[in-house]
Amino acid sequence: MGFRHVISILIALILAPLACADDGYRIVHTYPHDAHAFTQGLVFVDGHLYESTGINGQSSLRMVDLETGRALQEQPVDAKYFGEGLTAWGSTLVQLTWQSHVALVYDRFSFRLLRTFSYDGEGWGLTQDGKTLILSDGTATLRFFDPATFKEVRRVRVEDRGQPVTYLNELEYVEGQVYANIWHSDRIARISPRTGRVLGWIDLKGLLPESERGGAEAVLNGIAWDAGHRRLFVTGKWWPKLFEIEVVSEPARTVPIRHGQSQIRNPRLPKTSGITSGVETARIYSSARLGPWIFRHFRFPVFCKMPPSSPSLWPLPAMRLRFSAPTCWRGAGTSSSW
Repeated sequence: MGFRHVISILIALILAPLACADDGYRIVHTYPHDAHAFTQGLVFVDGHLYESTGINGQSSLRMVDLETGRALQEQPVDAKYFGEGLTAWGSTLVQLTWQSHVALVYDRFSFRLLRTFSYDGEGWGLTQDGKTLILSDGTATLRFFDPATFKEVRRVRVEDRGQPVTYLNELEYVEGQVYANIWHSDRIARISPRTGRVLGWIDLKGLLPESERGGAEAVLNGIAWDAGHRRLFVTGKWWPKLFEIEVVSEPARTVPIRHGQSQIRNPRLPKTSGITSGVETARIYSSARLGPWIFRHFRFPVFCKMPPSSPSLWPLPAMRLRFSAPTCWRGAGTSSSW
């Protein structure tokens, strides 16, 4: 590998993390959802959708008909418990409680309570990776439990570019990553369960308009993954709808640069798709001293896109570059084409 190629890679790695945009979404299907359900946990297993709802005296475990949103089977939770995260483990369902330090283990078919186990701290979200139960508690920590003994085996601190990501809420394990709702946010974090590093974000802004939400606490919360058909479902607390979505993260297509900007359009994202903007703006900047020399002597293999609101990296006018297979470097294991 030549010196020039090494330098170009280093510069690209420095700039790309600052500019990468969140992934967007496309609505595949919209289903009805019980607007009285304070959704705290959601899981799809063996063709069935299960839901945990919260609030003392209103908490429940439900099997829900996807097409109608009606509860086909329901088990009320003791009023002393505030229902929280939910996951399936074998023939059982495991439901957390908020501040009671107790998890409830049910038979998945009869909803009969089989046993309970205790844990320290609060219970927020719950999922599993086939080996361990993964629990969030509203902090930046994910804790891993042995499902046989219910003992904590390890924990990771979730960080995005060195900063802790707090208010981790409902969880779902999706193809080797932990997807996490962030309380009072319309974004989902994609987390490495091994390191706790945030691998990317999914921005669901605009999925359900504020006018259709039933109050300040009617926030995005609830992620379910149908592994058999690779379908992703999301909903929220007191939401009247549940959505099947497709995460959109295709490389952008560039058009000629004018006035220091290049318009980027994704042909799969119509303006009516619900994504905040189907058009993003990218700026490629040069530096006062190194810019002319760098761009004269090196070809950059990485193109990184920025949303229109992104601040300028460098204050000088953009320089026109040629790229092949434009895409965005997203960190270890998800590099662009070189």
